[in-house]
Amino acid sequence: MNRKDLLKKLLNVPVPITIEGYGDYKVKGLSTSDYLFAAANTGSGETIQQEMYFAAIVARCTLDATNKRVFADEDLKILSEAEAGFILPLALKIQSLSGNLETEEDVKKA
Repeated sequence: MNRKDLLKKLLNVPVPITIEGYGDYKVKGLSTSDYLFAAANTGSGETIQQEMYFAAIVARCTLDATNKRVFADEDLKILSEAEAGFILPLALKIQSLSGNLETEEDVKKA
C-alpha cells in the first residue's frame, strides 16, 4: 500500500449512531491519545476497572452533529456510573471502529 492510500485508510471518520431514548450522536475510533487516556484512567494489573475504560472511551470518542466532543474528561465519574443502555452501545461501536472488541460477548471474554 502506498503512502497516499495508507493515509486515506488511517482517517478516523466519525459515524452516526442512534441510542434509543437518548438521541443521535457520532462516534469515532480511538486515536492513540484516546487509548492512552483510557488506559491511564482504568487502573492496572488485576485492578482494571472496565466501567472506567468504557467511560473514558465514550468521553473521548462521542461527538455531536458538528463533530465536537459531547463530554469532557472531567465527566468520567458520572459516565462510569451511567445507565448501561446508553454507555454500552456507544462503547461497543467505538471499539468496533477501533478494531477492538466488537460485541458484548467479546467484552465479557476480555
